[in-house]
Amino acid sequence: MIFSKSSKRLLAVLLLLILSTQTVWAQANMGVMPTTRPANQEAKVWFIYENAPGDIIEDTVVISNSAAFAQTVELSAVDATQASGGGFALETVDREKDTIGKWVKFEEKVITIEPGEKVEYPFILEIPEDTPPGDYAGGIIIGPHESPEEETNANASGIVAVINVGVRIYISVTGAEVIDFNWTNYSDTTNESGQHLLSYTFDNLGNVNMEANAKITVKNLFSKPQIVEKDFGTILPGEITSPYQKLWEIAPPIGLIKATTELNYKRKRMFGSNEDEYTTIEDTITFFIIPMREVIISLIIFLIIFLVLFIKHLKFKKTLTKCTKYKAIKNESITDIATKKVVDWKLLAKINNLKPPYVIEKDTIILIPPKKD
Repeated sequence: MIFSKSSKRLLAVLLLLILSTQTVWAQANMGVMPTTRPANQEAKVWFIYENAPGDIIEDTVVISNSAAFAQTVELSAVDATQASGGGFALETVDREKDTIGKWVKFEEKVITIEPGEKVEYPFILEIPEDTPPGDYAGGIIIGPHESPEEETNANASGIVAVINVGVRIYISVTGAEVIDFNWTNYSDTTNESGQHLLSYTFDNLGNVNMEANAKITVKNLFSKPQIVEKDFGTILPGEITSPYQKLWEIAPPIGLIKATTELNYKRKRMFGSNEDEYTTIEDTITFFIIPMREVIISLIIFLIIFLVLFIKHLKFKKTLTKCTKYKAIKNESITDIATKKVVDWKLLAKINNLKPPYVIEKDTIILIPPKKD
């Protein structure tokens, strides 16, 4: 392919713009994980503790750099937040810290990891004496030490993406467990693409992690019952989650839908065997699928037909007001009268509500419509 000089200049300008307006801040080939992995922990990449209020935990985190260059990173502790679709995620570094994000301390927050190096870095986790019993979640994040804003200004770039790497921390603070799990909303909705969704809301008002899953059965007149298995993940203490479940890629064209959800929930234990039994509750909703476009088109057609018939009815009534009366004589047929009065015999039959065989008795009063001009 041969480019003209103007095309080459345009491509060069576009390439320059792309390279000068994007700076990606990421920990290339960086990893972070617990140093020790107790055999009783199913999760091998999480810190999991069970301690009493006032306990001080000393541990280390492994930070590895498999890149071909040295990287300077900054360590931060953060709390966890409930994800909208179930489960949870680590909060960003700039969010206010209330629990684990406040309890974890580092001697030095900024470290440099050489190429191919793996470092065990110490930290202290101190649980306050007044901490209520229950489950807590958070994590340790490593991010860039340099200021993205300063580097961006230096490079005259306009877009900055900061990618952090983290490891989760779970702490079960010993004491009385409070299980208070509530299913507060169950409804149907549609997304921007018009797909039908089931909407849920779960409130975990207790002090321990909960897990929930569901068996959803959807019935309608146009297809076989559809069964969907849904895992809602972990619901953190004191959190509200509002997940959705898509019903069909292509919904039935019209009809009454019945959706039954059998919800199972129990205490979520992060370590050891989870022998707690599920509590099961069930709820059913019904809703209509109405194809609005087709309904609107049908309504417009109906209104047009109604309008045409109404206009014809008005014309007919107007014709009746202009009719004259004629008394039929013996053996006179409808065609005889129509010929005599110079009108259409079908119109004459319609106006006088005459049915086949159109028998007219002597002295019957016949309405005669006016002659057409």
